[in-house]
Amino acid sequence: MLDILEHVVSPCTLIEKSKKLVLNNGYIIISLPNDYHFFNKIRFLFNKEITPAFIQYGHLHIFPIKSGKKLLEDNGLIILKTLNLPPTTPKFIPKFVMKLLVKVSRNNFSRNVIYLTKIKEEKITEFL
Repeated sequence: MLDILEHVVSPCTLIEKSKKLVLNNGYIIISLPNDYHFFNKIRFLFNKEITPAFIQYGHLHIFPIKSGKKLLEDNGLIILKTLNLPPTTPKFIPKFVMKLLVKVSRNNFSRNVIYLTKIKEEKITEFL
């Protein structure tokens, strides 16, 4: 699910339905945008609206990194690995600088986060 959960009315329902499609210890790969990245914070400081940019792309939900991670874990997914992607704009900042900024502060400079997840196995308790 690459950049999908922010577009659906009920992300939890989509995660639950997706879990039923995973076969034999398979994985679910999920990408969530980090709309609270530094460059959007700068826009806010200069009184530039952020929300209309998301509405035009159909974003019904905005997930800061902490909230996105919690959403996945609360819905029975174990996060095995994350990949934080740098922003692609502004163009005047070289890519290597953007990548360095992401390494220094993932929460502030990641534009997207890709999660490799696995379904949390429910422990079945037998009553004797």
